[in-house]
Amino acid sequence: MASQYVDTHPSEPEQAQLVSPTLRATIHSAYDIQDDRVLDIVATHPNVATLLDEIATRAPEYFPEASGLVIRSQQDPEDGSLSWYVEIQTPGTVDQVVDQLDRFDHEWWLAAGATIEPEFIFTVELV
Repeated sequence: MASQYVDTHPSEPEQAQLVSPTLRATIHSAYDIQDDRVLDIVATHPNVATLLDEIATRAPEYFPEASGLVIRSQQDPEDGSLSWYVEIQTPGTVDQVVDQLDRFDHEWWLAAGATIEPEFIFTVELV
């Protein structure tokens, strides 16, 4: 079972101040952030910021028609753990997108994603 980030406190405004304004701007311009706690994670796990920046750079190589990147979380109702998702929104057929995702996974994501904590799950949404 994959490790999951367990949120022990709600997002606090002071945490967001630990993230540089430049980095905040980069994340906000590249992603639709659906959970502001991502700034807490970036503040306490600097390698997450690097990974998010690299995803934004690499994703267009694998998904050239993508329309956006989303960061969201889902809380487990039983244990309270949070699973973090980076979702790419892209048009295409299921077969085409599965091929793109397989290539992205095998050429980069599986190795890169394994190096960070908390875990981010990369998914695709057909739009």
